Amino acid sequence: MGNSQHTDYSGKNWFKQADGTDTVWRYIDFSQYINLLTTGETWFSRVDQFDDPYEGMPSAKTLSGSGGRNDILKQKFEDIQQWVYASCWHRNPVQSDGMWKLYLSGDAGVAIQSTVDNLRDAFTTDHDLFFARVNYIDWDDDPVPLNPVIAPSLHKRESFRHEREFRVVLRHKLWRPEPYHPYERPITDAGLPVTTSLDNLIERVYTAPKVDSWFHETVEKITKEYIDIPVMRSELYEDVRSGRDRPLSN
Repeated sequence: MGNSQHTDYSGKNWFKQADGTDTVWRYIDFSQYINLLTTGETWFSRVDQFDDPYEGMPSAKTLSGSGGRNDILKQKFEDIQQWVYASCWHRNPVQSDGMWKLYLSGDAGVAIQSTVDNLRDAFTTDHDLFFARVNYIDWDDDPVPLNPVIAPSLHKRESFRHEREFRVVLRHKLWRPEPYHPYERPITDAGLPVTTSLDNLIERVYTAPKVDSWFHETVEKITKEYIDIPVMRSELYEDVRSGRDRPLSN
């Protein structure tokens, strides 16, 4: 694990931790799951690679206090994004219909069930790791702090509150806050693979709702080659109706 214990942000109001027993989920397609099993690595994406263009950027409230130096402030936020990566999880005691639909392009996928404590024990890296909930803010009225470097990656717009996101944030080991020169960049690609203990990370795996039996059996068979965990079929859309005729809607 990284040296996050050397930097304690627990006193910061934006650093929202979670109970260690809280259930977290990661919804991924089949190819991503196979990659995790075969490599024993979790991909941490650089935060400027996420789909949300506001990711890691200053809010309108933050810019309003820049004294007219918006371009300079935006550049600073863009600079620090180069040093921050994240693995994103959904914090929820139960499966989410919305997350299944949002993160899978089709039915061929799985949901990894874990806990916050499991995440803390799963990763081995010489980079610094931080574990916290994402803050969902009013982009017009709430500021996004520039410092420390991980703070912007833990703020998103209210529109994304449904994601209930818990993040493992990675700060690149070469990052140094002072003195800092904007032209410096870490020599990395769009993400970093992090060594992962499958036994610590995964409590159970669910195959997506509506998958065919052959797909579930394939996931079950491949999983058993790497880790001894329950592979469950999601019963989110299990038909519990009696089968009696029902009137058609007009």
